[in-house]
Order: sequence, then structure tokens, then C-alpha cells
Amino acid sequence: MTYGKLSGLIESALENIKDNEIKVLVVDTNMENLMFNINKTMLENDVDIFIAGSAYAEIIKSTINKPVIKIQLSAMDYIKAIIKAKKYGNRIGFVSFHEPSSIDVKEIENLMEVSIDKIIYEDVYDLDMKVKNCSIDVLIGASVSNDIANKYDIPNILIYKGKESVTNAIWEAKRLVMAATEDKRKSDIYESVLNFNPSGIIITDEFGKIIVFNPSAQGLFNITYDKAIGKNINSIINGFDISDLVAKKTYQSESYYESESKNILINGFSLEMNNNIVGILITAIALSDKKSETNIKKKVNIGFNAKNSFSDIIGDSQIILKSVTKAKKYARSNLSILINGETGSGKEMFAQSIHNYSYRYNKPFVGINCATLPENLLESELFGYAEGAFTGSKKGGKRGLFEIANGGTIFLDELAEIPLKLQSRLLRVIQEKEIIPIGSEEIIPVNVRIIAATNKDLSKMIPHDFREDLYYRLNVLQVDIPSLRDRGEDIIKLFKFFLRRAMEAKNSKISELEDEKFKILELYSWPGNIRQIRNTAERFNLEIDNPIKFKEKDINKLMVNVIGEESLCNDILLKHNIFSNDSKKIDSKLITERLVEDLLKIYPNQRDMVAKVLGIERTTLWRILKKVKEDK
Repeated sequence: MTYGKLSGLIESALENIKDNEIKVLVVDTNMENLMFNINKTMLENDVDIFIAGSAYAEIIKSTINKPVIKIQLSAMDYIKAIIKAKKYGNRIGFVSFHEPSSIDVKEIENLMEVSIDKIIYEDVYDLDMKVKNCSIDVLIGASVSNDIANKYDIPNILIYKGKESVTNAIWEAKRLVMAATEDKRKSDIYESVLNFNPSGIIITDEFGKIIVFNPSAQGLFNITYDKAIGKNINSIINGFDISDLVAKKTYQSESYYESESKNILINGFSLEMNNNIVGILITAIALSDKKSETNIKKKVNIGFNAKNSFSDIIGDSQIILKSVTKAKKYARSNLSILINGETGSGKEMFAQSIHNYSYRYNKPFVGINCATLPENLLESELFGYAEGAFTGSKKGGKRGLFEIANGGTIFLDELAEIPLKLQSRLLRVIQEKEIIPIGSEEIIPVNVRIIAATNKDLSKMIPHDFREDLYYRLNVLQVDIPSLRDRGEDIIKLFKFFLRRAMEAKNSKISELEDEKFKILELYSWPGNIRQIRNTAERFNLEIDNPIKFKEKDINKLMVNVIGEESLCNDILLKHNIFSNDSKKIDSKLITERLVEDLLKIYPNQRDMVAKVLGIERTTLWRILKKVKEDK
């Protein structure tokens, strides 16, 4: 929508825009007839977006439910207009509609040595009166103000600098229209998925209030859309509990709902945004009879289930939370994942959590440690075999783990231990998505998501011990699990968790376990990671009768025995960058007060033992500590 001189600028700009997708209709109208011409244009044409100058843009935005692009002006546009205006005098009127322009008038007045009168108007009659009564040499504004200035013989300058402002507005309009078209396309697909899906689909907010209820759900639960929207999910599915989903204790749930006429399989999924639960997605499928329900339960619970979820991962350190966040993001895809981590760091727990957070959560999770079986047995376990394939083979043959995991996830632990020959077969399965059991000619298609784990750097094993092509096939997405020594703030929390669990198993009386009592744990590097700290907690539980009554020094002594005195001392020395052995004394220059304090945690009030570990006399230790204090 344009008027006067601006129409000419737009026509000129359009000549340089070579884009068949852009169709621009130029409507020249004054402000009095603006709304009439807008409605007429919309009736006669399919309008996606309006482009207009400042005043027209504000009017259109307030009256028409269509996007509007305002032709933007910069401070440089005003400066160029002022340079032209100064030919007529230094008293300049700046016209703007409804609100002041965003430019710094005082700064421009000082820079250009002019006097600026800001003329703000609400309609054309208001503008006419203000221009008539102002005392200026020249007026700067849009086409409407130019017409009024001509009426009173006041020189005027069109503020638009030319083609560039108009061209930018047209390109911005195209971008918005394309984005809106894509959004509509996605919305139409979403509507189609909801309306024509044979499964009932219900979406609630985080409080359980229903916000989506598709036609299939209306049929399954015999309730109309109008009566369902806004109601709590429990008013439709009696007893359906979303509390664990909202609290992130689990990310999927499965249950069965029985009505008078049908049995319904219910699946719930948490909807997460920016690490917050924003709603629950519920799918509902009618089962033909009780037998169908039993068969489904058998298929889901055949012994190949993932027991752990992300809520079972203990720790608040940023490094573990970062790994969890990445794993959650990757879980929603079907791409292969390679999990890197030291022995005992929790690779299988992450793999199970990823499976349970994925859309395959109610399908099999099959795990195998590739280091525990020789090559020939590993091959038959993975791919299965036909009857008579080899001596001792089972009658009727045996299904392989890939076939068992069909539709779900297979977890290949200790991936680096797979022999090269077997790596070739694995690569083919990934590429072709099919397996051929040993001794068979039958081709079996499989739909399996692969999660692999290793404690070795596979890239350094290429090409002699690991195939490069297999590496890139499996390492599509990568999750790195930090070692426990890099999760210092989680050590005590993990130990207390395992200790509390062990105490519960022994029916011990449990009360609050103070963190301060277990500070000695943070001195150790825990090379066995989570597995080692769990074993240590369980052994600690067996060694004591009641940890609540123990004093800190008693717990320290017992912890030294459980972890190992030598291991703790060596770790402390390494922590302070001291590499030594029993046959050499440690340079006294390397002995700091902090080192001595750490050793005294192992040997409370036993300076003679600290001196022995450091390979020095007690008097030497005393002099070192005295010097440290004097230096302070």
C-alpha cells in the first residue's frame, strides 16, 4: 500500500527484482481511502502480506489480520534527507505518525547545525493543522506530508532514500510469507496425522489438562471433543497417573484400560522443552480381546528389557548433566550411538536409559558383552544359526540377538573386542538392515537401533584392529561418559546412595549420613569408577555395625582399610604431582602444607606415619611445616 512519490520508487525497485515467486500488487491510495482500498484489494486478490510506509503500516496492523512489513529507515536516510532539506533553510520539520521516530534528534541537530521540529500526527486532518501552524523552512516526511506541504507552499523532501529500502522490504516480505507457508504446511500435516490416525492421540499440559483429543480418541472413549478439552485426563482414563512422567522418574509408561465394551492399551510419553516437562502425549489402541492383551504383554516382557532410565543416574556435576542432556537429545533419533567411557563408568546404564527415553522403549533391549565370547560363538549369538549348521547346534536352530532385538535396540558392549572378520558381517547388517543366520540361505530383515560402547580409542585402532568404515557407521552420534575422578562433587553422593541401598538390604537402621564424615573419599581417584565405589560402599556396610555412631576418625580408618592404604597414599602424591617410590626420598621442596593435610586425613594425628610416607624424618616434617607457616 503506497501513495504519491513512494509508488514510483516501488515500481522502480520492482524492475530489478528477478523472482518469479514474488508477485507484487502496487495500490496507490491516500489515507482517507486507505481502508476502502485495502478491503477492495483483499476481495479481488489473494493477499499474503502488506508492505507500507510508517503511517500506513500502523493503520493496517491495527485493523487487518495480516502480516505487515514496514519500510525501515536508518539514521543515514534522515541525514541524506536533511542534506537535501538544508538547501531550503535550517528550520526543518520531521513528520512521524502516532509516535516519535527512533532517531536521536539532538545529536543530528548538533551534527548538521539545524533546528528540528518534530511533528507527530494521528490522522491526516491533525497533520494538516500542525503543518499549517508550524514555523519551518522545509518539511521531511512521507508522501502524505508532502501533499500537505505543497498545499501550503512549503518545500518538502521525501524521506525514503530510494530502491534499497523498498527492495529490502520486499525480500523480507518474501521470507515471512515462505516461513508462514512452511508453518501452514506443517500444521496441515499435524492436523492430518491427528485426524486420520487410527490410534487415539491425547495431549495434556503438565497438570494433566487435555489440550488435544483426536477423533480416534473420541471413538475409543465415547466422548466428544468439546466435552474432553480442558478436562483432567483422569476424568477420561480413570486411574491414569502422570505424576512419574511429570517428575521425570520415567519418560514412558504403559497401562491397560478396561471399559464395558473394549480393552485399550495406553502409552504415555513426557514432552520436554529446555529440560522442563511441558506436557504428556498419550496414545491409545483398542485390543480386540483379552488374548490380544496377553500376547502384547508377552511380547513386551520377554526378558529383554532395559531396567534403567535417566532418573537412575546419580550426580549433580555439570559434566555428568551435560552427558545426560546430550544422551536425551540423541535418544529421540534412530541413528547409531557410540558411548565412550572408562571401565565401570556406567556405559550400559546410559545405553538402557537412551533406549527407555526413545520411541522404541516398549520394544526389546538386547545387550551383549563382545569380549566374553570367542569369535565363532559371538557370531552365532549375534546372527543366529539354522538347524544342523554345525556339530552341537540346537534342533530347530536358534534366533540371533539381532533378530530378537527387531524393532528395538541392541547394545554392543566392549565393541573394540569384536574380531575383524566379524566386523565385516556387522557392517553388512548395518548397511543392508538384514541378517543371514549361520548355515541358512534365508534373509531376515531387521529394524534395530545400535548402541555400542567402548573403553578404548577406536580411532587409534584403525586400520589394523578396527575397520574404518564400521567406525564411521557406528560413531554417528557420540556420548562421552566422564570418569568418576572428573566428577569430584558426585563422589560422596554416589557413595551414600550405594551405602544406603546396602543398609536397606541388611535391614539396618538408616538416618542422615553427614557428608563431612566421608571427605576422605574425595582424595581417591577411583580407577574402577562407579562399579568400584559401589563395591566399596557394600564392603563398608559389611565391615561396620552402625555407621551412624561412628566418629569421623573411625570412618577414616575403616575407609583406608576398605580402599587400601597404599592406593590412597599414591593417589595423594600423584595429585600433588609427586612421582616417587619407597627407595627414594621426596624432595622437601615439593612438600606443601596441603599435601601434609591430605595425608593427615589418612593418618589423623599420626605425623610419624606421614613422615614415613614422605620418606623423611619427623623432625624434618616439623621444620617444613614451621617454614610454611612462617612464609604465610
